[in-house]
Amino acid sequence: MPRGEDRDFCDRCNRTGMRWSTFPKRSSRTIMPSRCARFWRQQYNYGRGACFYRRLRAERGGGGRMQFEPRRFYFDLLTHR
Repeated sequence: MPRGEDRDFCDRCNRTGMRWSTFPKRSSRTIMPSRCARFWRQQYNYGRGACFYRRLRAERGGGGRMQFEPRRFYFDLLTHR
């Protein structure tokens, strides 16, 4: 069951004051599901994880209103090749 572990981990690190570093010469590749049904299942599970994370954050007193990604993000997601 999706639980938004990545978001939760980053949120907890930020709350403790952890500093983040970037490695510009490093790259990673994300393998997208090749079938439409897999893609939609993956997006559905991401959404479930995000909802769980938002609830968990609210219970911890995360404060502030959570922001959603802009519409362009979803358009680019659907048209990515």
